[in-house]
Amino acid sequence: LGGRNIGDEYFDAHAELNFRDRDVVAIGPVVADTADMFDAFWNSVLARPVTEFGNAVRAGDMQSRATQAAADSARIAQLYGALPQDGAAGLGHVADSIEAMRWAPARLVHDNPPSDAALADTSITQASAAALGEVAAGAREEILIESAYLVLDQQSVDAMRALHARGVRLRALTNSLASNDVTANHGAYARRRDAILASGVELHEMRPDAASCRDLVLNGSACGKGHVFGLHAKTFVFDRRTVYVGSLNLNLRSRFLNAESGLVIESPELAAEIAADI
Repeated sequence: LGGRNIGDEYFDAHAELNFRDRDVVAIGPVVADTADMFDAFWNSVLARPVTEFGNAVRAGDMQSRATQAAADSARIAQLYGALPQDGAAGLGHVADSIEAMRWAPARLVHDNPPSDAALADTSITQASAAALGEVAAGAREEILIESAYLVLDQQSVDAMRALHARGVRLRALTNSLASNDVTANHGAYARRRDAILASGVELHEMRPDAASCRDLVLNGSACGKGHVFGLHAKTFVFDRRTVYVGSLNLNLRSRFLNAESGLVIESPELAAEIAADI
């Protein structure tokens, strides 16, 4: 689970624009919860088979697409190394991954497929945002925010001010205008930037030419002048003990409109690592 979309720019494979993103891989009981959530969306009345959209491939296009896919696979292998070539190698890779995992309690927080009532009333805070709000309300020392989009209404700004007033340090990393892939989102954020700062939040914005790109993006040739390095991660660290990694930005779309999901993990060790990474 996490914030990553499926596209070259989310896997360090784009020639011009690449995003810093964050995912968490989980095993154990939370997997069944995630599967149930997925099935609820897959089987909802709003889901449609892709064939309804009429994008069938003509027979004459198949060879050119196969050739392109082979070239893309070779390029990805140069970045990441070759994928396991058979079942035994795949199982070995999974075993190595499990050995490297950190064991901690985790719970899935997610929104449900929208009902008719939810579609009719978009002023209700979604379940994911409400759950994170409860975790934030219990913070005593620090909240660290990594959010690609940071669009707060007055209620959110007031909540930040109240947290700051009782001694909670608030720090946020988001995109600058130049690293943001949605200009409208940045416009909404920029209008509130002074108010956010006045509430006590320490703001940091990602540079599109950040030097850290070469350390964080496998495709180093896509860093530097003429390229864009942006932020797409959605991560919250509470008191260096609790971590949220998921799809929820700290913005109004995630709070009221979107269907979001993520894991809330209770792990001081993981929280410290992620905080240092941010």
